[in-house]
Order: sequence, then C-alpha cells, then structure tokens
Amino acid sequence: MKVLAFGAHPDDVEFRCSGTLSLLADRGWEVAIATVTGGGGGSMEHPAEVIRRIRLAEAKAAADLLGAQYVWAGGIDMDVDFRHDLRVKVVHVLRQVRPDVVITLPPGDYHSDHTETSALVRAGCFFAPIPNYPEQSLEPIARVPRLYYMSAETDWYGRPFPVSFVVDVSDRRDLKERMLVRHASQRNWIRDHHGTDDYVAALHGRAASMGARVGFGAGEGFIQHLGGGYPHDDPIGEALADRVRKTGEVLPFPT
Repeated sequence: MKVLAFGAHPDDVEFRCSGTLSLLADRGWEVAIATVTGGGGGSMEHPAEVIRRIRLAEAKAAADLLGAQYVWAGGIDMDVDFRHDLRVKVVHVLRQVRPDVVITLPPGDYHSDHTETSALVRAGCFFAPIPNYPEQSLEPIARVPRLYYMSAETDWYGRPFPVSFVVDVSDRRDLKERMLVRHASQRNWIRDHHGTDDYVAALHGRAASMGARVGFGAGEGFIQHLGGGYPHDDPIGEALADRVRKTGEVLPFPT
C-alpha cells in the first residue's frame, strides 16, 4: 500500500499528519510527500528564488526522516488557484507517485493556497485514471485513490474543525518535532508574519488539542472523502485500527 500526503507548502504535512505517516511506514506502507508550491513566499528576508531553494531542501530533509519520497508539483506560493495548468501538474504528480491512498488539506482551510490545493488534489485523484486527461506524459493510474483530508484544527471563525476520526500519535511526538525543525527557515517566517515565536510548541499544542477530543495524549484528525466515484473502503482505519477512535462529530458542509 502506498500513501501520498499532498500539501500546499513545505511543512503542511509535518504539522498535520507526519505521525500517521510514520505509523503507516512502520506497518509496511510506502510513503511519499508532495507539495503544490515550493515555499517561495515563506520569508520576510529572502527573495522568492532563494527561500524556495532553501525550503525544497528542508522538505526533502524532513521526508528523509520517514524514508519518504518528496515531490514539488511546480506551483508558486500565493498563486494557487483551481485552474488548468495546476490541475495538470497535480495529475502528473499522482501519475508519477501512483498512490493507493492520498491525504490532502481540507476544504475551508485558513489559507487560500490550502483551500485551492484541496480542490486541486480532489480533482486530480478523479482525473488521474482517465486516459484522455490532457496530462499524457505518464500512464494513467489504475483507479481513483482513497482520499482523506487532514484536519485544519479550526475553521475560518476559530471554531474546532470537525473530524471523523483521530489517530493516536502520542509516541510520535518526537518524530513530528524532528521533521518540523528541519524547516528551520520557518521559525523566522512564523514569528514575523504570524506573531508567534515557537512553532514547535504550536505543533505539540495542536496535536494535544486534537488528541484530547478522543482521550489521546496527541492525535491527528482526518475526514475521508466519500463522494461519488471515490472509494469508500478505509485502509488507514483498517491499518491503524488499534490507534483510531471515531469522534461522532458533525462534519462540515463542503466549502
């Protein structure tokens, strides 16, 4: 089984689902990480081409801790829209990696690059098996992958973002931190732009908050996409059955 975690920017996956990826890797799954953008907007001090080069190296270093492949789709920060050229890039990544399972950002996430990435990856999963889709440099994948959304933690109004199940990552907190600190450039960015100086504390705080919803010390939350044409079997839930608790929360309407 192969899982692809597809974020908008380098460090999205590390914050939100790296513990789950580690657990799946330990159970024999292949793991890959992709981002639509190369992180060129994430600095107040470096020009885009410099910080992009730094962040792509950081993303690969973080993925290496999981033994995971890292792929940049070729998009640009703050220029992520649901448009043809980016859909083609996303389909190319899906046909390159050929995952059985895809995890991406949820609809209604806080950052416009995130919400557009959610739509791009959702569509890409549907399009990648279609032989006549315009991206024809690689063979179509065999079937639509199972699709999951990682948690946004809170919605646009600061309310807890509903999830359908939470994975216990209490024993993966150190791994999550080690992956995140590979993105050393982002401490200054988050301090200067977000007004907070400890992204590691934010990582652990988010995991603790999510875990507390179901009685775990640290957790990562997910929703499975079950729309028409997408598979309904739940390989993450099956593979990690001893670590998963359902929340019973009312899920949001699509945004």
